[in-house]
Amino acid sequence: FGDLPLRPAGAAPAAGKGPARNRPKAAGAALEVASANPAADAARLLPGFLTKAFRRPVAPAEAAPYLALFAEELKHGATFREAMLAAAALCSPDFLFLREDPGELYDFALATRLSYFLWRTMPDGELLWLAAAKTLSKPEVLRAQTDRRLAHPNARRFTADFTDNWLNLRDIDFTAPDKQLYPEFDGYLQDSMVRETRAFVDAVLGKNLPASTFLA
Repeated sequence: FGDLPLRPAGAAPAAGKGPARNRPKAAGAALEVASANPAADAARLLPGFLTKAFRRPVAPAEAAPYLALFAEELKHGATFREAMLAAAALCSPDFLFLREDPGELYDFALATRLSYFLWRTMPDGELLWLAAAKTLSKPEVLRAQTDRRLAHPNARRFTADFTDNWLNLRDIDFTAPDKQLYPEFDGYLQDSMVRETRAFVDAVLGKNLPASTFLA
């Protein structure tokens, strides 16, 4: 909601009139977003949110249906907050999926792929800035951004996902050793086994060791 002020919930009536329709409910919300000009604030804030949600620039024509949905919800009794949530496009395929044209990836698609692959989250500001400048696809820039992301603590998410799929570490609780045969096995040892494996993979990546290290 950008720089809009907050007020105690119920301190002012809803922005619209009439019965509320199907829209997100805020059970027990203590605060409400205060907007003196809902239409202007939505036109200012919603396109920026859509750009972040879709991980790419959003043209005015693409934002128009969501602004129309906001206006419709407002007309039927929604508060500014409720109308914005209804128009937030979090059910849109552009938010939920990687929607890309066939062929070579363009810069924003490349930023999204790289970010979710290594950090399991949306691109950060630096990646989006490089994508907007159309320089991320340059091999030297892409390599530098890959190194930057691998050096960040968030790259441990990649290690966890990789080892969970490669070695099925996510299924380590599926079976348990016989306590009579292996009395020394406990939860601490099991957790240490997972942590050691991931730390080893982290070391191989961090030191740029050859793949044959896994077989040594």
